[in-house]
Amino acid sequence: MTAIAVERPRLGMGAAVVPLMALAVFINYVDRGNLATAGPLIKDELGLSASRLGLIISAFFWSYTPCQLLAGWLAEKFNPYRTLAAGLAIWSVATAAMGLTSGFMALIALRILLGLGESAAFPCSSKLIGEHLPHHRMGAANGMIIIGTALGPAFGTFVGGMLMGQLGWRPVFLIFGLASLLWLVPWIAVSRAAPADHKVASAGAAPSLRAIVARP
Repeated sequence: MTAIAVERPRLGMGAAVVPLMALAVFINYVDRGNLATAGPLIKDELGLSASRLGLIISAFFWSYTPCQLLAGWLAEKFNPYRTLAAGLAIWSVATAAMGLTSGFMALIALRILLGLGESAAFPCSSKLIGEHLPHHRMGAANGMIIIGTALGPAFGTFVGGMLMGQLGWRPVFLIFGLASLLWLVPWIAVSRAAPADHKVASAGAAPSLRAIVARP
């Protein structure tokens, strides 16, 4: 039997949603890269060995990688708007808190928390684009979001490095973390007017995660 693909009805979304998601990804990459920029300063101030600094930097990926699945499940099960907002709030607070801590284990914990929060960015943006945008607009939307992955590290390394040279690394973490929280203001306003997730009757049940992974 040949499966027939049926186009899902798409409710559309506000014009500001994609730019805000692109900005969230930009902030995502700024905040995750701060520690690498500040690494030499932190290493000297806290008396860390190179291996300990490496552990702190890598701790981000201990949670970021597996939590992509959790974030995707939350976006599907509940609401991608709220999941992304919660993720950004978590990673912003973690970024700011790094400017206040001075312990090795505390930095490890905050980097793990940062990874947990930042894992929401791509699953939620992909869910919203796939759910609400027509096919002919998906390329431009994804392109705008990918721009954030390039501009974020460039901005964070250059501007963050300049600020750290003038202010020190702690104030920069506080500034960047608290400034990131401002993104929630327009996002909450936009998501209030967003269409609710809609369910569409289909010919069969949705494939399981195992079935998806098994496809070449």
